[in-house]
Amino acid sequence: MEKIPLIAIVGPTAVGKTALSIELAKEFNCEIISIDSVQIYKKFDIGSAKVKKEEMDGIVHHLIDELEPTDTCSVYDFQKLARKKIEKIHCRGKMPLLIGGTGFYMNAVLNNYEFTDLEEKTYDIDVDMAREYLKENYPDTYNSIDLENHRRVINAYNYVMNEKKSVTTNNNGDTVLENKKKHLPLHPLSDKILIGKFYIVVLISELS
Repeated sequence: MEKIPLIAIVGPTAVGKTALSIELAKEFNCEIISIDSVQIYKKFDIGSAKVKKEEMDGIVHHLIDELEPTDTCSVYDFQKLARKKIEKIHCRGKMPLLIGGTGFYMNAVLNNYEFTDLEEKTYDIDVDMAREYLKENYPDTYNSIDLENHRRVINAYNYVMNEKKSVTTNNNGDTVLENKKKHLPLHPLSDKILIGKFYIVVLISELS
């Protein structure tokens, strides 16, 4: 894949990412891709902070309400879907704008993780046990995901079991999206955007 310029907005739920994404999309001629393991499913509206039609303000959004609740979508599947969307948006002469609440799926898309076959190596484990395993063995992963989202906890557990590395590191072992609970450095585009204890982080990057 050729290098594709893009914008990524990362921050916890309900801190203003949607409003910021619409503003940036208008300024930089973007189409928005939701990087969220729940919003991609139809009918999963409660608790997901899914953007409403009127909030989109005419901006094209992707990976929202695209799958049925009975469909399965591993992080590997999501990575492929998102990267195809990025390529198509770029080919239309627009800027891809990625928006997500946690680092797990965003890391997978931005850093081109090379996954093993998660469909063949999926571990059957209770969510509480998976959460405790991550806490004891991969604390950076434990601190970077939404621990109340059972799907994300299980996905993170399967990832570390298959890949033997944290979801917060890329293929070179470098840390890529830091713990959202910390005060994170801001990109100039997101200067002074601080809500409560959390920063919204805007990344200007290239996908390769």
